[in-house]
Amino acid sequence: IARAIAESPLVKTAMFGSDPNWGRIIAAAGKTDVRFAPEDISIFISGTPVLLKGEPAPLNRERLKSLLTSQEVYVSIQGGRKEGYGYFYTCDYSYDYIKINAEYHT
Repeated sequence: IARAIAESPLVKTAMFGSDPNWGRIIAAAGKTDVRFAPEDISIFISGTPVLLKGEPAPLNRERLKSLLTSQEVYVSIQGGRKEGYGYFYTCDYSYDYIKINAEYHT
């Protein structure tokens, strides 16, 4: 699940755009073969809840924007039937990232 979220182009672009889009995060998790009930899932962005037990959390957009514009952003998912944890490091898709990689030719 951590890899799917970290590698999701939609999650990466949401992070770059400072968009606390929990739908993109749970959709990326749902693309894996790990079974979970969405109503059991809570999602946090740098410790701030955006989804609690399958329900949207009240958002403090200014706080989340501040968190999402920091150098490091942490996405945490809790819930499900099995206990476990994983870490995955990634980067967002910025304009410069796309420009550099679009201009690079082998």
